[in-house]
Amino acid sequence: MPSPRKPPIPPASLPRLENVGTDEALALRDQACIDDARLAYAALREVHLGGQRFEELSAVPLDLRRVFLVLDTEGVEKFGASRNDLLKEAQAQLDAAAK
Repeated sequence: MPSPRKPPIPPASLPRLENVGTDEALALRDQACIDDARLAYAALREVHLGGQRFEELSAVPLDLRRVFLVLDTEGVEKFGASRNDLLKEAQAQLDAAAK
């Protein structure tokens, strides 16, 4: 959980803290990163290791490894197709502009 001593630091502020470069600024940056990692881990544990969502998923007779494998594969294939379409369209526009 984020430190109760101070409010969480927005991620957009982290590069500015790094640019300040003082020990205090770098310590704040490091603490913000640790707090974010703790929140992410807590969310991951709730989804994958417990909580109502996990219980609901556990009640369904699914092979979750298979589901994630299919999602990963389809996601990669869809990304590749979208990228190829984008490249073709960009090339067509460049060709049209060159005429």
